[in-house]
Amino acid sequence: MRDAFAALTRRDIAAAAEFLSPDFIINLAGVPHQMRGRRIWRRNSEAFFKAFPDIQLEAQDMFAADDRVAVRFRFTGTHTGEFLKSADRKARRLPKLRTVPHC
Repeated sequence: MRDAFAALTRRDIAAAAEFLSPDFIINLAGVPHQMRGRRIWRRNSEAFFKAFPDIQLEAQDMFAADDRVAVRFRFTGTHTGEFLKSADRKARRLPKLRTVPHC
């Protein structure tokens, strides 16, 4: 996971995606359904970096048990584009977010 986050911090989405299992499940706050797979994750990551071009990623905690890993991380950045159907183009700072994705 540390290598995956290092790739993501470098904006190397392809390298980060290689660390995901093919049946990776994505749970996002505010999205009523799970998303699955590397292709969807890559698409969302590309949109995220486009919407928040100065984004900073910080992995805060990592927990592992057997073959499962959870990561608590923080994003900070300026929202300048569309993301998750938000068409508000006013630049604004992203509040500190914490999420725990399922890996």
